[in-house]
Amino acid sequence: MSMVDAACYVAKNRGRGKIQIHDEHDTELKTHKRKLQYARISKEKLTGKSLDIYGQKIIDLSTESGSAAWFEVLARVIDQDGNIHPPAEFIEALETYGDIRILDKEMISRSFDLLSHHKDIMLNINLSGKSMSDPDFHKFILECGAKYNITPNRVVFELTETSILRDYDRIRIFMDILGDEGYRFALDDFGSGMSSFSALETLRLDFIKLDGAYVKNIISDNTHRAIVDAINRISEAMGCQTIAEFVETMETAEILKHMGIHYAQGWAYHRPERLQDTLSENRPT
Repeated sequence: MSMVDAACYVAKNRGRGKIQIHDEHDTELKTHKRKLQYARISKEKLTGKSLDIYGQKIIDLSTESGSAAWFEVLARVIDQDGNIHPPAEFIEALETYGDIRILDKEMISRSFDLLSHHKDIMLNINLSGKSMSDPDFHKFILECGAKYNITPNRVVFELTETSILRDYDRIRIFMDILGDEGYRFALDDFGSGMSSFSALETLRLDFIKLDGAYVKNIISDNTHRAIVDAINRISEAMGCQTIAEFVETMETAEILKHMGIHYAQGWAYHRPERLQDTLSENRPT
């Protein structure tokens, strides 16, 4: 049945009136089949013990300190053999074939639970465009915040420019409702898409995350360095603070610091690890 479903998706993607015949050597068909399998496996695991929360620190470049304990939360799925699967392997499948809102809700619930037990941390939580476009999704967040007694400004929701521009009006309403409550927002991977600045400047953004594809090459690529500098200036004009992703060396961090970038995130400071373990290690005894 999975091959039939995959063939239907391939035919649809190839345009109106197209058909797709099962061919075990068809690369596109095999890709869709694999995504379908990921979606079905993931949906069964997302609310169970197979889903785990990892975290990566966000560092204040002015002090080079993570003392504020600020993390981006990252989803990981653990299979029956103990293998850890990063989000790239299942999120796209859920967005295409499944319901990504299941994952978003589970990540929010678990993150808010962590916030309720660790009063000195802040968390960035990624949200899909489908969740933000859901006219009732903000109600789930507000109810979850009340359940765990969360101070909203300890939460930063991350969203991509692609998802914003796909359903701008609904997402703007979503951001306004939660922004009024004190929740904050970060635009992720800024520079990776074709932005509409007239749209972005009207949104309630607090942080701009610079696309790591530019950040990691600023040592050797003058064009990428100029792009990062330009995005930083645009962010300042919008009243937003900047977070550089993919900061892999201290030399890169030093360049970013001199540019005036506010925060850094990457392997130079911290590799993603199971967040509960990190928080338990840092808890005072």
